[in-house]
Amino acid sequence: MIAVYRDDPYRMSQETTISNVSVDGNDSLVSCQETLFCDGGGQPADRGELRIAGVSLRVKELIKHKGDMRLRVPHHEALVKGARVLACLDWPRRYAIMRLHTAQHVVAAAAGRVVQGEYEQRPMQISEDATSCSMAFMSTEAITDKHLPNITEIVGSAMADDLPVTAATFTSVDAIQTTFPTIFRNDPRLQFKGNVRAVVVAGLDANICGGTHCRATGEVGGVNIINYSYDRESAWCTIHFSLQP
Repeated sequence: MIAVYRDDPYRMSQETTISNVSVDGNDSLVSCQETLFCDGGGQPADRGELRIAGVSLRVKELIKHKGDMRLRVPHHEALVKGARVLACLDWPRRYAIMRLHTAQHVVAAAAGRVVQGEYEQRPMQISEDATSCSMAFMSTEAITDKHLPNITEIVGSAMADDLPVTAATFTSVDAIQTTFPTIFRNDPRLQFKGNVRAVVVAGLDANICGGTHCRATGEVGGVNIINYSYDRESAWCTIHFSLQP
């Protein structure tokens, strides 16, 4: 089954069928169509609940197990294989994460254009409370105050231009590179086999990513760079930012 969050990240709930359930102490581990995003790639897991038999069961944890996604919820007798359940997510938090994740793609692309020398993408991390994001990259040039106005200008222009943000599946990393030769970014340490998903900010950025994003950059609004750092020994740059109210 296609993950709901990947097919439509704006969908706040999904009625689905329980495909498997097991009891773990006072909890049940429930498998059903993936509506909530499990943590990965620096994006924290969604929060939400399962509604069944007139009760709402808070999702305590999302667990990946042998290609299956399990939701840990308080045990309830109605949770049986084949039962219909309504999976609901914490939409305000999901949308805040979508905006931060979209902004991260834009900020990373802007930094890659402004900072001279070799540039390699490194991990990012959205805060658990969905209020800020830290992103990293490797650069042979130190990031300094002189870079910030240009980075801010590119980011601001991208948001004002309301660039479309789309996702597509490619047969290989090389296929992404061939399709987007001037804007593709990738962490060379990561190895992918088979199909890979790329998120594309039109004309600005293409990056392998499995998270949730806005439909267009205009939804993000303003970006506030909180701080940045550069370690000369490792050539490791970090930028920590939040979104303006």
